[in-house]
Amino acid sequence: MRDFYEILDRAHLQKIRAFLDCGCDTDNLDLRPYEQRRQEGERPIYEFLEKQFPDEQELDLAVEKLSCALIATRDIYMEIGMKAGARLVYQLLWENQPEDICPTAKQGGGKNV
Repeated sequence: MRDFYEILDRAHLQKIRAFLDCGCDTDNLDLRPYEQRRQEGERPIYEFLEKQFPDEQELDLAVEKLSCALIATRDIYMEIGMKAGARLVYQLLWENQPEDICPTAKQGGGKNV
């Protein structure tokens, strides 16, 4: 039964994210709320930009350009995450099923999900 609980301990979103992202495990779980993590992660770059761009218009332009880059990156990773999630759901539901339940399971159906 110990093995079962070890598996459940490893079934944490941040551990799965680390494995999918870089092929490694992480023991550094961040249990803070998402909003707190986001704010604390953003604070240093905005403080840096404020020092680099004392002129308010230049600061606004720099923040706008940074925001556009971050939004594009966020959108890409969100889409990748949704595709990875869909692939996991597909595998959980259809792969390794007996042929009489899922005829495409033995034919490799779904490798391109």
